[in-house]
Amino acid sequence: MKWLRSHKIRFVPIYGRQAFKVNGKFKFWGGMVVESVGGGNGLIETLHNEGKNLGIQILYNAMATKLIHDDKGVQGVVFKHHGETKEIYSESVILASGGFHANTEMRTRYLGQKWDIAKVRGSRFNTGEGIQMALDIGLFPMEIGQEHMQLVEIDMHQSLVKAFKS
Repeated sequence: MKWLRSHKIRFVPIYGRQAFKVNGKFKFWGGMVVESVGGGNGLIETLHNEGKNLGIQILYNAMATKLIHDDKGVQGVVFKHHGETKEIYSESVILASGGFHANTEMRTRYLGQKWDIAKVRGSRFNTGEGIQMALDIGLFPMEIGQEHMQLVEIDMHQSLVKAFKS
């Protein structure tokens, strides 16, 4: 949050989707209290403008395929751009590629049987390639299975966990 704010991202409470009034006070649910001004579109627009102001080049139609690493850590990324494999080196790499909820095989492998039939929501593009690149070089900051889920009904979590583990 501090990094985003330092790059001109502003946040507002999510009254419309993540809160309801109880006894005249807003109660937030699902662990989400704020969103970026303008939602996802506002976040992307502001980050693109900030990147442009900082002289950062943005490549479209580019797909990371591998992390470049050594004993000191991740040093860059191998990627395909318009069919050509390229490498870029950097002091730091931010792996912001989404989760794997749209990948049935990864859901089943890391969350357990029956997750293959789970009805998921969100982007069909969250297929786990970024996570797989990190796993391929032995990186992952948490045990897979400690997943983030947004449930339709807040009290459903324990029921779902029991149902999918049985």
